[in-house]
Amino acid sequence: MKSTVVLLLFLFFNSLLAKDIYFGMYAKKFHVTEKESSLSLTIWADKLNNMDDLGITIKTKLYQDEEELYLDFIKGKVHFASFPSSGYLKYKVDLLKNTQQLFTFSISGHEKFFSYYLIKNKNGQLNLDKNTIKNIYFKKNEGTAKLWMDHLMLTKHKLSYKDIFNKVYDLKKQSLLVYKVFFGKENFAVLPKSIYETIVEINPQIIKNVEIIEKSEDIFVSSVGLIHKSLEKEYKDKILLLTMDKKYEYLRKEAFEMSKISTMELIEEKELIDFENMYKAYSLLKRKAK
Repeated sequence: MKSTVVLLLFLFFNSLLAKDIYFGMYAKKFHVTEKESSLSLTIWADKLNNMDDLGITIKTKLYQDEEELYLDFIKGKVHFASFPSSGYLKYKVDLLKNTQQLFTFSISGHEKFFSYYLIKNKNGQLNLDKNTIKNIYFKKNEGTAKLWMDHLMLTKHKLSYKDIFNKVYDLKKQSLLVYKVFFGKENFAVLPKSIYETIVEINPQIIKNVEIIEKSEDIFVSSVGLIHKSLEKEYKDKILLLTMDKKYEYLRKEAFEMSKISTMELIEEKELIDFENMYKAYSLLKRKAK
């Protein structure tokens, strides 16, 4: 009985001394819905916080305002923050001043760095005639696909894709992007190379009606994550171990599957240079087009 009381007292005081680790993610422009993102974060945090003697308490927040997340991170209120790629570039200078490590979440079916395809129905035509009905499809919340498409159209035609295509659609399922093009004569879509190749492998008939007309470079990531410089090494290493080591896959499996994440991977700033250069070129073209 005495040993049980001692153990309970130890666990109680240990929980009081636990280090609070704050995770923040920008809800919009992420690769799944806000509801799915929020639920997956909650599930993952609960599983970790229910571990005995972890010594840390995970606290999560899904931000509706990108600037609020940025300000909380540079103030040290958030230890792990995840931004869309364009958001990272927008605040890059101040973010990196307060960062000790970058990371990204690899999405199921993607490599860490991936490319996009622009596909069209073989019977359709890509032209600038606004009287011709042309529809383009994107995966919902995949902002970098639209960014690349805009850059491509501005480079080739000095027009935004919104001025070329009559209607822009956002779909929840990436597989539908291919089938919309397969069945629609004047339909176009932008999707990751790996997703397209997987669908074609499953259904080779796709290539009878669908052709790839443009390919991007392998410069895109699903998101850019940052670890605040104030976080002590022992806590950072513990979080990375729990989030990346196969031994702890059972803790994150449900949450990762719900948010379409396959792994968390560390990256270096220099690995994002090609994307940054493309974004700078795109911003210049956009200003000139106005």
